[in-house]
Amino acid sequence: MGLYLPGIESEKVIECVPNFSEGRRADVVSKIIDAISSVPEVVVLDHQMDPNHNRAVVTFIGFPQAVIEAAYQATKVAAELIDLTKHQGEHPRFGATDVIPLVPINGVTVKECVTLAEELGSRIARELAIPVYLYEKAARVPERINLASIRNKNRQFEQLRDLIQSDPSWAPDFGPRKVHPTAGATIVGVRDILIAYNVNLGTSDVEIARKIARNVRFSGGGLRNVKALGFELKDRGIAQVSMNLVNHEETPPHRVFELVKTEAERYGVPIIGSEIIGLAPLKAILDAVDFYLRLENYPDQQILDLKVLEAVSKHPFTMKNSKISRLLDDVASSKPTPGAGSVAALNGAIAAATLEKIIRITANKEPDDEKCLTLKNLINSIKHLRMELVRLMDEDATAFREFMIQQKTQKHLTRQEEPQETKLISKNVERIIQIPLNVARACHELLRLTKDSIPLINEMMLMEALAATTNAHSGAKIAISLSRANLIFTKDLDQISRINEELLELEKEVDSSFSVLLSTFQKHHLKQP
Repeated sequence: MGLYLPGIESEKVIECVPNFSEGRRADVVSKIIDAISSVPEVVVLDHQMDPNHNRAVVTFIGFPQAVIEAAYQATKVAAELIDLTKHQGEHPRFGATDVIPLVPINGVTVKECVTLAEELGSRIARELAIPVYLYEKAARVPERINLASIRNKNRQFEQLRDLIQSDPSWAPDFGPRKVHPTAGATIVGVRDILIAYNVNLGTSDVEIARKIARNVRFSGGGLRNVKALGFELKDRGIAQVSMNLVNHEETPPHRVFELVKTEAERYGVPIIGSEIIGLAPLKAILDAVDFYLRLENYPDQQILDLKVLEAVSKHPFTMKNSKISRLLDDVASSKPTPGAGSVAALNGAIAAATLEKIIRITANKEPDDEKCLTLKNLINSIKHLRMELVRLMDEDATAFREFMIQQKTQKHLTRQEEPQETKLISKNVERIIQIPLNVARACHELLRLTKDSIPLINEMMLMEALAATTNAHSGAKIAISLSRANLIFTKDLDQISRINEELLELEKEVDSSFSVLLSTFQKHHLKQP
């Protein structure tokens, strides 16, 4: 079940489609999406909210470790903002973050995704005190392969509160034998591409929808690869057959639609529409087009959009779309942002990437398990800093852009608007001071990690270590100067004194670390930059 992926054929990409128990409060879902989007190397493709089901589905893709980080951050925010004791909806649910499926998309095996699911589940349980159950291809016991055997209409958050403590078979795969008081439990797994497909009926009789669902789903003698339930959509006064199609190539949506339509006709009920929740593979849509239009040639070679995508992916100018190229183009333009703060963060991110590469190469050649573990721990610390610096690169530009807009609009404010706007300006002043300070702290930490790494790496890699050191020092110095310069925008004397004191101490430590590292390189017969 492949996807059309021009331009990323060689990349490792996974999809994550977490379901959250919130479909009515847009501000909560927005904060969850922000948590996902804040992680570099992740792209949110889609999100949908359903007030009847009281459920939101978010679809995002990215490089494996970045996806796991984004899924964790989303789960953390959901646990803070969603209270299942106050949640009501048509859809069964176990947790605030109800289910987190990982889907191998490109260059990643199922086995690798299972390892990632275990890593994510373990972290959610350990750091958030939310019990985690593994399902489908990540399941550790056969009874948990099928999601419906873990969570269904008759076994939800309320029932799990007792089951998890009283029944040994309900011990979670990770975490405590106790549900989180408001966030419940979370189900994490690995599955193939799935299409969430609903058919809406021209009746308010939910029993008809349930009978049709029973006859359509595989467990009721219906179509293979189909899971189905009947629901009432109260706000529309209709019933719905809600389905998951777990293998769209063997059981495509148009065949499912035809069976639901036939079953509905038995009860004299018309089909008034259908919907796809989340995203669906292009092939499933093209198969439906082919089926209903009776095309004599399969349509994929005649889709203009696909031909354009394919041509663009092969053209050299697509390199201009890379994040770094766009940043450099923006820095070189006449636009005021991004500026020095983003440049400082970029220097730090390059330093982190260089150091990470050095240690990865060393770790791959290291036979000593204990030393290898030390190197891997270093890699994790450096990678975290790299991702943070990339995030700060964007955040600095956004904060300064918003600050300038507020400065321009301040003179046009009414008396009623002025107090609120003054608070916003004060908040943004705090950001344009704090963000470069955080960049400097991260660069300082990189210098410390470089110092720790020198005794462990091969002497042949010292020139790369020198490059990392120089970039980290440069990023820190720029960021310190910028944070200090932005203090002119605040009138808070205590803040000015406190930040200045920290900047002076930080600058001393940064310069001292840089000097020590340069001396180390000189001892190994390397020249100063």
